[in-house]
Amino acid sequence: MMMMNRHAAKRALDLQRSAGIHDHQVIIDCRAKVQTIDSTFSMSFASTTLGHKLPDAAIPFLDYQRIFDELQQYKNEKSLYNLSLDVETLKEILTEADWYELIIPAAHIAFDSPAKLSMFADFAISVLKVYIDKYCKYMREKWEAPKLAYAELTEEDNNFVDEYTFTYYPESNDSGEAIETFVNDLQQIINQNQGLDQYERSMSHDIITAFDFRNHLYAPLICLKSQGLKLTVAPVSLNHGEKQFVDMLRDYCLSHEAQLAGKSLYLLRNKSKVGMGF
Repeated sequence: MMMMNRHAAKRALDLQRSAGIHDHQVIIDCRAKVQTIDSTFSMSFASTTLGHKLPDAAIPFLDYQRIFDELQQYKNEKSLYNLSLDVETLKEILTEADWYELIIPAAHIAFDSPAKLSMFADFAISVLKVYIDKYCKYMREKWEAPKLAYAELTEEDNNFVDEYTFTYYPESNDSGEAIETFVNDLQQIINQNQGLDQYERSMSHDIITAFDFRNHLYAPLICLKSQGLKLTVAPVSLNHGEKQFVDMLRDYCLSHEAQLAGKSLYLLRNKSKVGMGF
């Protein structure tokens, strides 16, 4: 059970230091919010890289009921039902301020007016949400670590794909026939070559792209762009960003052959829900 009472808060901060999290500070860019408040915003403001903390003098005067309510809602949205919050803990975490930075000009973070307290509370909510995420991630990984185990990947693993099923409701017969022709041609190429005969093959307008990164444990991978066609593929195809990752990994391997000599690199697309747990 993850508790965030006064003692646990201090313990969490200590654990973060030992885990090296403080070496990678949380950085919150506050410029967009200040821009909406300050009518004197200028283009030179956008280039500031100054990092600041909430003023120590302001921390006792923040609206902690609003902060608490916002974080409770955030906690519930994240289903963190085993996490307890209290106001004193939140104050203590904000006082221990070496774990975050606010990108904002010094003039805007200076505590020179009570009117700024509402804005400071917004900043506090932002950094505390990140703190909660990091704290829960650390505690979850700490709990899971002794229970993790390596397992041999077998041919029967659910991550492997034996076949793809394309389902389409074409807006014209020509589209349906083109899809069938492309898929049938792919099947023939794969049977002849134990994979594709080149890195990728695409249907016209890139509606369907099949690609074969030889370090992936099965071929081909499919990226789908239906472009108005009612077209689906099962298992779920890769999106553009996922394909871009594979493209970049392939380019890296090709351009670093010397560094990778004698090493083995394998890639396997991890299925949602039934895939390997990390």
